[in-house]
Amino acid sequence: MINLGNGSHIPFCVNKNSYYYYLFYLHICYLCINKLIEINMSNIDDRARDNDGRIRAKREDTKVENLKGTYPELGHINGNMHIGTLQEKLGVTSLSAAIKKLREKGY
Repeated sequence: MINLGNGSHIPFCVNKNSYYYYLFYLHICYLCINKLIEINMSNIDDRARDNDGRIRAKREDTKVENLKGTYPELGHINGNMHIGTLQEKLGVTSLSAAIKKLREKGY
């Protein structure tokens, strides 16, 4: 048996001290690591990302009108207002913080 570390095992009929056992074990590790990398690097959503995989910040000159479909919390805000202006009024530095603050206010 090969212990996968999460409580599950794979039956394997080779002596643990043999070369084939370790070769098989390394192959399983390689497959698992590649799958984890694939999951982390794939876009779970449609948001734009930087080269390192982080979600790119919205530009401050983006109009609120363009984000109302994505963020219903912005429904009562004037569509011509820029994100930067909204952030200044709310006293925050990011769009996610602005949305969080609007949710806290009940919008």
